Amino acid sequence: MLDFYMRQLLIYSFFFFFLSIDALCQDKTEEDFFFNINTLYQDPDQSIKVSNYFLKNATNQIDKAKALYFLAESKKLKGDYIESIEHLYSAKNIISTEEEPYLNTLILISLAEYCLHHGMDDISKKYLAQAKELTNNINTIEDKNIARVKLQQELADYDLVQSKYNEALETLNANLLEQQAIKQLVPTLYIDTKNKIGHTLLASNQTDKATITFNEVITLLNEFELQDSSIETETLFGLGTIFKNKGEFNKAQQFLLKALEVNVMQPSIKVKILEDLALCYKQLDNDTNYQKYYTESNLLSIQLLNNEREIRNTLLLNIEKDQQKTIANDLNTYYKFGGLILAVLIIVLISYYFYSKKLDEEFQQFEKIIKQIENKEKLEIANTASTNVVKESKGVVIPLETEKAILERLEVFENSTNFTNPKMSLTLIAKQLKTNTKYISEIIRTHKNKNFNTYINELRINYIIKLMQEEPQYLNYKVSYLAEKSGFSSHSAFTVVFKSITKITPKQFVTFLKKSNKVAS
Repeated sequence: MLDFYMRQLLIYSFFFFFLSIDALCQDKTEEDFFFNINTLYQDPDQSIKVSNYFLKNATNQIDKAKALYFLAESKKLKGDYIESIEHLYSAKNIISTEEEPYLNTLILISLAEYCLHHGMDDISKKYLAQAKELTNNINTIEDKNIARVKLQQELADYDLVQSKYNEALETLNANLLEQQAIKQLVPTLYIDTKNKIGHTLLASNQTDKATITFNEVITLLNEFELQDSSIETETLFGLGTIFKNKGEFNKAQQFLLKALEVNVMQPSIKVKILEDLALCYKQLDNDTNYQKYYTESNLLSIQLLNNEREIRNTLLLNIEKDQQKTIANDLNTYYKFGGLILAVLIIVLISYYFYSKKLDEEFQQFEKIIKQIENKEKLEIANTASTNVVKESKGVVIPLETEKAILERLEVFENSTNFTNPKMSLTLIAKQLKTNTKYISEIIRTHKNKNFNTYINELRINYIIKLMQEEPQYLNYKVSYLAEKSGFSSHSAFTVVFKSITKITPKQFVTFLKKSNKVAS
């Protein structure tokens, strides 16, 4: 999946600055102007200086909003997401949709992107619907084409987050005429769409098509002299991922190192590159570089995880302010619905509070599980002896030599993967251990202090967690596949057993494992 915030500076947003600076570049043609602004995003620090200049010298609210949007996109490229969000909402709040539908469309699309990747899908969908409606009110064909192509990108991202790869590809490939129309005017947007198609193909395991697409992007970057840009970073990362997945780790690390050399680098893409480099060097038995990049990726991952809640809080706070402003702008109308709106706000705040609290508790439980694993402790259902009522022995007497032999064979069984057989039963395990069901049932009861089903389920859960830690590709598989891999007959049965042992769902465990980077070395 495309990593969030791995976005190049949306240079096409500059084009509405043209009218503001026309007096400063009267000797330039329109083509020269767009050529210049398409190269600015390769230096976000300079972009910030430019946007601050326009903000300081803005003569009206519209120009100020344009400068704020430009500044927000520059900050996004630098990884300053909190400031970026604040600037977007500031720009949104000082202009109306009627006077600037194009600018409002771009602002809504950017806000939808932030909301989508921070667990506010409904609000993201709402912003995208508003943006789609506003595109019909945009006057100039150039502005309308730019807005619609950007909207397509975000709609595709929405599908991609939900693993709807075919829908995402259809959206990105729609309106080819509009994409061609902006190719010369704003090549960065055209190339970015191509790049997103490549990553979507990669996410859907269409490796050959993804490789062709990424190579087309490289050609376009050279054609328009847009090397050393965030688009190049994404493309090189994509090619590195392809070779990594093929097991060609030397080629993979070459592309990844080249991506790391690009000047424009967002933290979210950098941590992915570092993680993949660590994995490549591990496979190449280069322990020095493995430790270097593993440590760097771990530190950066922790930093991003710590920042995530602050980003969510900033979004929630601004969403609330946005709602309050709407109420204030039409007070007479909203008096009738004040109680309902207040209730919604309270529900949102309470829901967010309990969501955050639940997330904290689940993460603490995750940390506890990881600590148990690091201490070589087996994960078991809590209070096994009391919660799983084990029937008293019915006078089964096992000779000591036989009992010892069965225990030895049982240890071999635990170190194998035979327990992942979905048809595993007392009869089958007794046959494999060359004994009878009474003996094996009695030994599991007395030596493992649990019944047969609990014993097998715990082996399976410990096995699949170990796989997820040691083989990162398992973090990208669906829960249904993890269930099948560990021997469960259904997704639901796996989820119930997994939660009974770990106290969190498989999906949440995978999410925490990805973000915390606690993968066994």
